[in-house]
Amino acid sequence: MDVGSFSQWCTALLLAVSVYLLVTYLTRKPAGSPPGPRGLPVVGSLLHLGRTNPLAALTELGEKYGPIFSIYFGPRFTVVLNDYELIKEAFLKQGEAFSGRAHAFIIKSLMSDEKGNLHGILETDGAHWKEQRKFALSGLRDFGMGKMSMEGKIQEEAEVLLNEIKGNAGRPVDYQFLLGNAVSNVICNIVFGSRFEYDHADFQQLLTLLNENVRQAGNLEMLNFLPWLRFIPGAGRGQYLGFLARVDKGVSWVKQRIAEHKKSFDRDNIRDFVDLYIKQIEDMAQNKSTTFTYDEAPYVITNLFAAGTETTATTLRWSLLYMTYYPHVAKKVQEEIDAVIGRGRLPSMKDKPNMPYTEATILELQRLAHVVPLAIPHAITKENTTLRGYQIPNGTMVFANLYAVHRDPKRFPEPDVMKPERFLDENGKLSNSEHLIPFSIGWRVCLGEMLAKMELFLFFTAFLQNFDILPPEGDKLAPLTPIIGLTRSPLPHSTRLVLRP
Repeated sequence: MDVGSFSQWCTALLLAVSVYLLVTYLTRKPAGSPPGPRGLPVVGSLLHLGRTNPLAALTELGEKYGPIFSIYFGPRFTVVLNDYELIKEAFLKQGEAFSGRAHAFIIKSLMSDEKGNLHGILETDGAHWKEQRKFALSGLRDFGMGKMSMEGKIQEEAEVLLNEIKGNAGRPVDYQFLLGNAVSNVICNIVFGSRFEYDHADFQQLLTLLNENVRQAGNLEMLNFLPWLRFIPGAGRGQYLGFLARVDKGVSWVKQRIAEHKKSFDRDNIRDFVDLYIKQIEDMAQNKSTTFTYDEAPYVITNLFAAGTETTATTLRWSLLYMTYYPHVAKKVQEEIDAVIGRGRLPSMKDKPNMPYTEATILELQRLAHVVPLAIPHAITKENTTLRGYQIPNGTMVFANLYAVHRDPKRFPEPDVMKPERFLDENGKLSNSEHLIPFSIGWRVCLGEMLAKMELFLFFTAFLQNFDILPPEGDKLAPLTPIIGLTRSPLPHSTRLVLRP
């Protein structure tokens, strides 16, 4: 080998070694962290997850590496929990350490102002989050959440919705908008003190913005961990700008409602949650450390409105779709409705204890729907946090894979099949499974869990009391294929609701 060839060979070897060392450095994992795939520099394992169903891919990685494993989402080191006992240990027993927020880029964009300051309840953490969550939970309860007084408002909305559906009875209709409008009106009654008619143009626009953002969220998922893609035309810039524009319009809509409330505000006549928040702002005006401000208010209200609408409405959409696949389940629910309620009145929460099969069906629908399959990403807030002997650094993003939990064949045999009986004991009584956690658990459990459970029972039971739920035409079923983004929602589809004889 001559000198020139040897020099070239050395240069190539040096370059290869340098690249290897650089890749190893960029994909290294913290000492003592859970096992998992190494991934690639910059993108981590995102390309692998993007080529398949990401939820199934994460579940398969859990089967390979164990119920707790680590992975890189882009450059972000992440720990994934695929097992109920692990999630319980982390979110309940070590709730404070696991109560932070990971501030994924797209979700952060929802709740930050033009200066990048985070607001609201969903995406903040620490003292800010604790103060706002405590007030919101107390305020929602003041206006009926979890109380029987809320039942009347839901029944009123159910009656309006049933009449609207009866006008289209027997025809194939995509009920996404109507269900979203009905469910959002329940939270609107609490937050704004009023409901909106289904033909209210301004409110229709708001729901359209919300639905479009949910639909586009799956396409924007890569931006959560590779946010620089938003600057590249054709690689996400247009979608990102459209997403932010819709978010801004939604926040502006809420700001307008707050401004209207300020004009007619009377601290001796608190009408709704917005009034209560305005009163809190005035009461805390001299406290320089307070988070209760007019800058904060629209984001808190937007959190309550969006969270109180999308997840419940999406679960109801899944419920209609699944009933077309399982007519024998729908028939058994209807038989129980006829025996307990009859046809002469709307369902009531007092009926619920006497309707175990109906309640088991709703639980099974929640299990199959996986509406929020990874919850909202948590983050570690303390140094020296350990879980099952593994070290998890402060700031690490943590995913609770509820999709894997709800599809665990050891807990739920034949997980793809609807079997309400899995939630009933040998005597036909409801036997709640603690392993079903659609609202998550621990410090970050969903604020509106009690309201959502009441809505799901009253709306779903009212549908089956009045209608047979059929495919759009003949026996041709709409696909169960989901749109996976901020939530897991059905593809747009039509359903026929036919008046029962």
